[in-house]
Amino acid sequence: MRFSERLRRQAEPHWSRTVRHGFTDAIADGSVPDDAFALYLVQDYVFVDALAGLVAAAAHRAPDMDTRRPLARFLAVLTGGENDYFQRSFDALGVSAHAINTPRLLPVTGRFRAHLERAADSRGFAEVLAVLLPVEWCYLAWARRVSAGLRRRQKTLPRARHLRDWIALHDNPDFAAFVGWMRREMDRRGPALPPARRQAVERRFVRTMALESAFFDAFHAPRLDARAAKV
Repeated sequence: MRFSERLRRQAEPHWSRTVRHGFTDAIADGSVPDDAFALYLVQDYVFVDALAGLVAAAAHRAPDMDTRRPLARFLAVLTGGENDYFQRSFDALGVSAHAINTPRLLPVTGRFRAHLERAADSRGFAEVLAVLLPVEWCYLAWARRVSAGLRRRQKTLPRARHLRDWIALHDNPDFAAFVGWMRREMDRRGPALPPARRQAVERRFVRTMALESAFFDAFHAPRLDARAAKV
């Protein structure tokens, strides 16, 4: 079994809860309330800022230029096209500059940001990759799942641009190629790690998926506190 696949299985049930979450289904069918999605984007923008630091840390700790190159390209996507998506969507949803620049963090957002920041301080490349891989891989997995479900039911992407573009950002060949590259890197490096470091990698992967699942829970309509959604 591939090392990355073993990590994914160790992260159950968090992996399946994240990839098959009701929140992503609501994005796909267009039923997610605007206030819930606006809150999600504001909180996720905090996460993406920390993620950019994590990708930069991964590039810094990468052992050679060939390994740094895909990470540098992805960092350019985060700070370029994906950042443009957030700004465009904030405008469409009427999110204020104050809410974007000084957000009131939900507890899970704070925990997730701290988790990424700790990972960025790691000395080893594999330890950084153990957090970066799952946060991107699960987004690819849920986006592919909801896209396939729409095709199977002969339905189109949601009408709202901020929803359909969010799916497209995570279901495209370039993103899939980057996730595939990270999996191969983990498959190559993970089995060769000393036992203590390998266990640390496993714990980080599982913890990351637990946080991803909890993050989606915070925005799923049945659980959403309407007052918290006011951004």
